[in-house]
Amino acid sequence: MHTTLILHAFERRLRDSRVPATHQARVYTILREAIADLRNKTKASRISSSSHAQKMLAAIAQAAEVTPDQVRTDTKGAGLQARLLAMYLFRERRFSFAEIGHYFERDHTTVIRSVKVVKQRLALGDEITTELYNKYKELI
Repeated sequence: MHTTLILHAFERRLRDSRVPATHQARVYTILREAIADLRNKTKASRISSSSHAQKMLAAIAQAAEVTPDQVRTDTKGAGLQARLLAMYLFRERRFSFAEIGHYFERDHTTVIRSVKVVKQRLALGDEITTELYNKYKELI
């Protein structure tokens, strides 16, 4: 989807229309928001529709001894370490930060930070992260 081209074309038509100038800015904003919503749904659905991603999430949850829902949505607690590792592993599978963020109901910057944290912990040989990572690798 070429969002910029669509927006420019719409903006031209909007200027040529009979919509009062006072309403044009609001209409344009609504269109931009609608396109953003469509793009977000597309990004999220790529992971959601991936059977491999679902299997990965189930294996991570099993390795961490939590439910897949806890991995995706727990703010703190048992699912936290599993979610950090899951984000890292999804990134290894070439999903974008935005896609991962949508899937885990987090901002893409949270995903970037999570991936960095897991990389650092694995490099330093953090016991909990390494153990969870090795359990996951055994299951896959």
